[in-house]
Amino acid sequence: MGTDVGKEYNAARTRSEHDSDCSIHNEPAYPAGACDCRLAARKDSGIYAAFDAAYADYKKEPTDYEKNRAAYIEYLLMCVRLGDWHGVSDAANDLRVLEAREKPGG
Repeated sequence: MGTDVGKEYNAARTRSEHDSDCSIHNEPAYPAGACDCRLAARKDSGIYAAFDAAYADYKKEPTDYEKNRAAYIEYLLMCVRLGDWHGVSDAANDLRVLEAREKPGG
C-alpha cells in the first residue's frame, strides 16, 4: 500500500483537536479562554467512534477466507497476463467453490 493509514490516523488523533482560532490558543497575547470552537460538536457527533471502528477493522488479521480469496485472484490475474485461459478457468472455479463454502448453508 502507498499510504500507512495507521500512522496517518495516529498523527491525526494526537494533533490538537481544537480549531486554530479557539480561545485556548490565545496565549501569550491574551489570556487563554474556555474552548469556543467546534470540538465539543465534533466529539458529540460520534465521528471519532466511527474512525476508531474503521481503524480497528483495518488492523485486524485477515481471515483464512480472505487470504485464500486474495491468493486465487492473484493467480487468476497472473494467468490472464500469461494468456493461460485454462488456468483462468480453474482459478475462477476455485473462487466459486470458495465463496459457496463461505455462504451460510454452503
